[in-house]
Amino acid sequence: MKLKLKIYKKEKHFTKSNYWNFVNKKEYAHDFFFVVKKFIKIILQKYFKIKIQNISNKQFDQSFVSYPNNNKIIKSQTYLICKVLNSFFSKLNLNYTNTDYFKIFNIYKKIFKNSEIKNLEGGIGFNNGLFIFTFNKLLNKKYFIESGSYRGFSSYLISSGLNKSQKMFCFDINFSKLEWTSKKIRYFDQDIENVNLKINWSDAIIFYDDHYSHYDRLLFSIKKKVKYLIFDDDVSHINIHSDGIPPIPTLKMLHDWKNVPKKFKWTFNNQLCFANLDKFEYNLRIINFYHYNNIPDIFEITGFRNSSSTSFLTLK
Repeated sequence: MKLKLKIYKKEKHFTKSNYWNFVNKKEYAHDFFFVVKKFIKIILQKYFKIKIQNISNKQFDQSFVSYPNNNKIIKSQTYLICKVLNSFFSKLNLNYTNTDYFKIFNIYKKIFKNSEIKNLEGGIGFNNGLFIFTFNKLLNKKYFIESGSYRGFSSYLISSGLNKSQKMFCFDINFSKLEWTSKKIRYFDQDIENVNLKINWSDAIIFYDDHYSHYDRLLFSIKKKVKYLIFDDDVSHINIHSDGIPPIPTLKMLHDWKNVPKKFKWTFNNQLCFANLDKFEYNLRIINFYHYNNIPDIFEITGFRNSSSTSFLTLK
């Protein structure tokens, strides 16, 4: 969808972390050239009517080009997926019927297939998107808030399934990589904690995919009395090396705090990273505010790997 992005406030494209460091001198040069290329693309399309197709969109994710065609297999797959969804969300005290999950899953498949963004590298995939989409459809809260949009694929999934009464807000400190926008969404070019959003936060779902400390985001959510939360990139200290910009301390780290070293190093893409949690003051009580559950890997059912470790929280 072609749409001029409305920006509500500008600030520096950088979110500080108090708990870890990652030095990448190429990052700034990459962002600069990306902005320049995007500017040239806009000029060519607007004034010269020259349409430029992003190379990344030609790199289709496997989930768009590989799937079952046999009806019997499709029915079996659908049954198993609905069974997993039912089991997962019941652990969060959300009890619905298999019929509810069946309807949602069929809606999700159509929306997913029609996505303009086909390259899902660095974003959520089929499995993670399904759980997030289902969570929103089940709860049907007035607001869905996304912190961290990247290309806009998760924004597309959620906004495409919104009811008429629902509103969606997207926050990101850098929208330069955004490939899809919608008039249904209100965009903020700044950190979520810096915006005085006048809404009933208890009637909202927040999806944190911003690689910012899960602990800090949890404190913010408790302060705002948000009942329903989603945290992406919920890696543990053991597999922290799998995430380029880990949201330390993650929820998994908080739930396993006694085993987490206060100082540790890892290597990501041949670059040395290190964390120092010596001065981190952890209030153990905050993890007890919510029911906490990590999505299962459903590769054996869908044939697709989970794109990341995603966790769901519901207020007790």
